[in-house]
Amino acid sequence: HSYYASATTGAFRVTIWGQSIVHDSGLPETTPTGQIRGVPAIIFSSEGRWMVSWNELRVGYLLTVTCRKDHVVLCQDDQLARQMAEKLVYVGGGQ
Repeated sequence: HSYYASATTGAFRVTIWGQSIVHDSGLPETTPTGQIRGVPAIIFSSEGRWMVSWNELRVGYLLTVTCRKDHVVLCQDDQLARQMAEKLVYVGGGQ
């Protein structure tokens, strides 16, 4: 199963993808660069957006934050992306 949600404000857009983890990809482990929601995470910037990737409750998540050009100061570091990820609330779903 996979899930997607996106929301836009006047200053930035936040998007999140979630995908059930059903098997090992076989790819080498990537070294975490931080921690989100109490688990190891990869946090990086690319093309003007911040991305946070982590696994939680057998789901892989990718959250991106893209700032509008006139609000680029919000994306100078990873704080907004981290805050968005930390504020997510688990609401249940299929087992």
